[in-house]
Amino acid sequence: MKAGLFSGDRAEGPQAIAKFNRTHFYSLQQFSASRPYFSRP
Repeated sequence: MKAGLFSGDRAEGPQAIAKFNRTHFYSLQQFSASRPYFSRP
């Protein structure tokens, strides 16, 4: 069971991670854009 689960995660992992990264980066950009003063030192 664990071996099959691991192989499944390994096959789908990269795509899921890439999708998460794009979504997280987009939300981060939106957060920064809505709060310009937050980027100031």
